[in-house]
Amino acid sequence: HVIGLDGGGFRRLMPVELEQLNMFPKDWTKIEGISDSKRGFLMGNALVVGIIERLAGPLARLIRDRRENS
Repeated sequence: HVIGLDGGGFRRLMPVELEQLNMFPKDWTKIEGISDSKRGFLMGNALVVGIIERLAGPLARLIRDRRENS
């Protein structure tokens, strides 16, 4: 994941930005001895629980409606 810069270049997302995108608290992966690149890797493999929670209700209604109408 990269961000375009005004000068035409790019930069990688910082670990704290990746944590926010994945709905984790700020500095969730900030542990002594873990590099920023490893923190980014950890966020890339994270299960985004908040998104699943947001989808649960609408998906349950959709499934329920389909069962009732079939």
